[in-house]
Amino acid sequence: HGPDLVQYTDRIRALVHAPPGAPWVIRQLSSGDPDGVQAALDYVRDGAPIAEVRAVLAAVAAGKIGEGAAAPLVQSVGSLATEEILPELEAVTTAGLGRAVGEAVGRIRQRAEALASWRSGHGSAARRDAASRINQAGLPLFRAGQYRDALLKFRTACELDPSEATYRYNLGSAMNRLGNVTEGLEHLKAAISIGRDEMPFYETCLNAMRDLGKRTELVTYLEERAPRVQYSAVVVLLYLNLAHEYVALGRATDAHQALDIAFSRSVPERYLTALLARRGDAFMLTGDVAHARRTYQKALDYAPENRRALDGMLRADAWQPAGGAGPLPPAPFDDGGLGLELDTPSPATAPS
Repeated sequence: HGPDLVQYTDRIRALVHAPPGAPWVIRQLSSGDPDGVQAALDYVRDGAPIAEVRAVLAAVAAGKIGEGAAAPLVQSVGSLATEEILPELEAVTTAGLGRAVGEAVGRIRQRAEALASWRSGHGSAARRDAASRINQAGLPLFRAGQYRDALLKFRTACELDPSEATYRYNLGSAMNRLGNVTEGLEHLKAAISIGRDEMPFYETCLNAMRDLGKRTELVTYLEERAPRVQYSAVVVLLYLNLAHEYVALGRATDAHQALDIAFSRSVPERYLTALLARRGDAFMLTGDVAHARRTYQKALDYAPENRRALDGMLRADAWQPAGGAGPLPPAPFDDGGLGLELDTPSPATAPS
């Protein structure tokens, strides 16, 4: 796999959980405030979904954004290197923006034409080899935090060899790092669909769903995927995630069944504490405090500082038979939630 990565920055987390959206971008670009304009430009370049970029460009074409802010905006979107924005970009006919629009359109069209010409003149083996080299070139950029530049490399690799799941995973990971988790998630799902049972693929995909608050979709996805997976470590990961969601929904029986399947496989040590803590939570849902205590204690024997198990013991101490524990609120899937200390998945190299 590629290099280790830093955790999400607070800024990216903020973009994920409360994305500004096109109306915010338009307001900032129209405000005349240099800081606001720069924040909007950064968001469009690094984190905005293509649909939002198209909406902002439509506002430029309608004259809702002054030329002073529109010019750097047009220059920025030219680096997105996607033909999807061409209709809106070409609709910007403001005289003062003619040169910037022409250059941006030219960059996008030139890249598309060059890529199409190269593909038509080379066989599949040459395309696969070129895709591998370009993907490799994106890895150090990703490691250095140059996610936009890495994204362009990974996107080109995908275009040259769309059958390689690794490139889709890398592209989705780069989009996630830029805060564009919605589009990144689609590439992560595609990587899983066309690829192998890779732990990083699933870890990143499931985390993206949680970042977007798609917990109902997540449960459906896990219920559909988990029975089809063969690799034991991934089986454990998926059923652990499923149990996590079932407990949050108050579905104790379903949580126990998911945990039974996970425990029936070869459990990686990194997941053992999380499984035990979630088993304790499932016992608490039915008021079986004695079993919950014993299970939490087993988790603490493996990891004395595990917050989920410690919190579970406190809940057991405070439990009242009349009311019961009740469904638990959705918790984050991290070391504060399930007791995991997951490595941040790194971009991957293509298999040789």
